[in-house]
Amino acid sequence: MLGEMGVEAAAGQCLYQVVVQGARFSATCSDGHRMVMELLERFHLLDTPHGDHEAAPPAAHARVAELLSVDPIGGVSREARAPSAASEAPAAAAPIPPAAAGPVPNTVPASSEPTLFSDFRALHLTNLARNRKHPKASGYLERVYALKFVEDLLGDKPIDQITVDDANVVADALAVWPAYLHNLPDYKDVPARKVVAKARHERPPALRKATQRKHVLSINAFFNWCVELKAIESNPFRVIQLTRYREAVPENKNPFSPQDLKALFHPDRQRLHNAPHKTWIPLVALLSGMRVNEISQLHVADIKCEEVMDDQDNVHTIHYFDVTPFRKGQSLKTAYSHRRVPIHSKLIDAGFLRYVDDVRDSGALHLFPGLPWKEGGPGRAITRWFNRNFLRKECGITDRTKTFHCFRHTLTTLAERCGIPKSVRTTINGHSNGAGIEEKRYIARGSLLECKQALEKLRYPEFDILPYVPGQYADYLASADMPKVLPRKKASRPKS
Repeated sequence: MLGEMGVEAAAGQCLYQVVVQGARFSATCSDGHRMVMELLERFHLLDTPHGDHEAAPPAAHARVAELLSVDPIGGVSREARAPSAASEAPAAAAPIPPAAAGPVPNTVPASSEPTLFSDFRALHLTNLARNRKHPKASGYLERVYALKFVEDLLGDKPIDQITVDDANVVADALAVWPAYLHNLPDYKDVPARKVVAKARHERPPALRKATQRKHVLSINAFFNWCVELKAIESNPFRVIQLTRYREAVPENKNPFSPQDLKALFHPDRQRLHNAPHKTWIPLVALLSGMRVNEISQLHVADIKCEEVMDDQDNVHTIHYFDVTPFRKGQSLKTAYSHRRVPIHSKLIDAGFLRYVDDVRDSGALHLFPGLPWKEGGPGRAITRWFNRNFLRKECGITDRTKTFHCFRHTLTTLAERCGIPKSVRTTINGHSNGAGIEEKRYIARGSLLECKQALEKLRYPEFDILPYVPGQYADYLASADMPKVLPRKKASRPKS
């Protein structure tokens, strides 16, 4: 049974993929091509005589492109285009027999090769997402935003008609584009060109140069890809000099000071937290160096324990966070982010493991239930609450170089000051080994025991941690909107 069909057109040639009851066939293998052509002939979708399927595959490819309107990029229907005057209207196809159950593909005009910017943008984003479990965690959203910005500003014009002048228009628009546009009601639902004109007149705070540079790099990568496809001769954005986007004084994040930590973890503020993620996630970030989304997306089952033996045959029981991308909804920034991070003794002394037991007893699946798992991951809600409200308004820390991410800066700075080897620091932080040949190939990453010993060695400034009271968040855990772990059904014994 013909299940689904798709067409992918690029660089003057058409590719197809047919899925038949879970088996995939494409033009890249002769047997698959022959079977596809026989299927099309059987359903009266191809006029090629039987036996000639191998003789003229290019014509067959073109015929497949004419017959199908399902974009291979996730199966999104493509708008029908008016056939060119030079092309002949295809003959009406015979009705598909009842045996071909399932959705019937719509016919499209003879010319379905991508020409418009939107066509290449869709194909490019599909290539970025291909074979990635969670593409949005690896620059995908930034690429989507940048290319959508170009299309909104220039219009959906043919890709080969975008010029150097257009590139300058985009760069000039980025230079005045308002930062945090979604928070400005006067700019809501305003067309891109009017936003630029309005911003030039009103001069709201613009995007940082580093952000502009990131968008220009994304656009450059797209047009370089179009050059490789031979869709355009050269990249029109090659004239935009990236050196213009360097900040006069780089704005680096700074570690939290002892005064900052006392304000962040003041007992009076800790008592006001009405949800467990507000209590634990900042503390876990400070004592583990984990990224906000790595903490926020933890499952209860990701809190594990292992006994390891040191060089003197002493056994150490180590509780740790198992940071993986394998559970539903989880994603990691890089492959090096997949790691085991020991749980600091300060967390254990504060009752963190008792909290884990309470969450497990409630039947919750996530370690911090109730967080919205939307685009960008559950960490986005934590970042917004912490940076906009708790850090600035409640704690009075208004330094722009201080954000949630500074917990990682704090731990890394303390580790460097304590002489922790770089290989262990990179393991704890989930960074790559480094660029040197020794770091890449010869120096082992830190073991679980080495990371535990390194974390315990850090000399944190004095700050208060309120101990957790078992059942402290019982009402929250009972009412939070969260997926539950269903009890396992007992298997019935087969009748004899």
